[in-house]
Amino acid sequence: MKRLYIIAAAALGLGACGDISGSDDNGGRDAGVVFTMNNAAAANYVIAFTRDDDGGLVRRDSVATGGRGSGPQPMFGTDPLESQDALILSADNRFLFAVNAGSSEVSSFQVGARGLTLVSRVSSGGQFPVSVSQRGGLLYVVNANGGGSISGFRVGTDGALTAIANSTRPLSGAAMPGPGSIRISPDARLLVVTEKPTNRLVIYPLGADGLPGARAVVASPGPTPFGADFDPAGRYILSQGNIGPMRAAVPDGSTLSSSTLSATGLATITGAAATTETAACWIEITPDGRFAYTTNTGSGSITGFSISAGGALAALTADGKTGVTGMGTQPLDMAHADGFLYALTPGDGGIHAFRVGSNGSLTALPGIRGALPVSVTGLAAY
Repeated sequence: MKRLYIIAAAALGLGACGDISGSDDNGGRDAGVVFTMNNAAAANYVIAFTRDDDGGLVRRDSVATGGRGSGPQPMFGTDPLESQDALILSADNRFLFAVNAGSSEVSSFQVGARGLTLVSRVSSGGQFPVSVSQRGGLLYVVNANGGGSISGFRVGTDGALTAIANSTRPLSGAAMPGPGSIRISPDARLLVVTEKPTNRLVIYPLGADGLPGARAVVASPGPTPFGADFDPAGRYILSQGNIGPMRAAVPDGSTLSSSTLSATGLATITGAAATTETAACWIEITPDGRFAYTTNTGSGSITGFSISAGGALAALTADGKTGVTGMGTQPLDMAHADGFLYALTPGDGGIHAFRVGSNGSLTALPGIRGALPVSVTGLAAY
């Protein structure tokens, strides 16, 4: 369902903006920042919201990536990149990385007390980048068009990106691979890409020099592998949206899987833990590795799962509704920070906020509504 929200992206210099992480507007209680991006075709902007100790959000800044986004999805409006991790923070929160799908570039920023500073904008090494992953001094991007490809970069001490020669590799070979996520394993030895329409995973081992080795293309544990992440123990948690042509998702048919990966394939731990909801997309894992959450775009909900010591998944609620954003909100992306979970909902131009309980439960907080354009994508927080 298409909804139109219009946002004015003012090209403000950083000097004109308040302190991004220490405003006095709420008594000096700003605790962090939540980032998203407008993904506008004319000019892509990162939008920053300060986060207070209670999880509340206040819009603070819009900073140009220097590149162009894709604009709204031509038919459906929302979810134009159909991917996870179009916008990510480094583990130490010093750098922010963003894809510019419309200009086939990746931008990197320094994250400072006064806001974002653009430090580099480089070619993605392919066409239409949709997802990035970073470990230490290594960053990889996956490009969706032109048959699909991955390309690697070195991350400098200032956050600048430098292409790694001979790092560009193909995906499975499908004409339209539809990548949903690229992830680098915690030990930086494996790289894995989901391909939604082919129901495949593409795995590359990574050498000490950051170059990919021999490719393995394996079947996904379930249909339409979309979002994914590694838990702290190195298990690969994957959403399986069970989506057909023209986004005709099987009602209440999406699942999650957990696996261990090697350079040649995967060993499944849980193959299909049911969400009992529709069109699972993004995966977010709590830093302690106890819980995983997925957004259900077709159901307007978030399903939480516990992760056992052995990596098995179990739904936290029988009906799959650990958190609710509402029908038509189309929750896509998520980010976790300091015990709060945020969900990007382009259907209502908002970011929904939840407090994460010690048992994995989600308690809804005010969040924001009607503040973001329909083309918005990507979410990162600290």
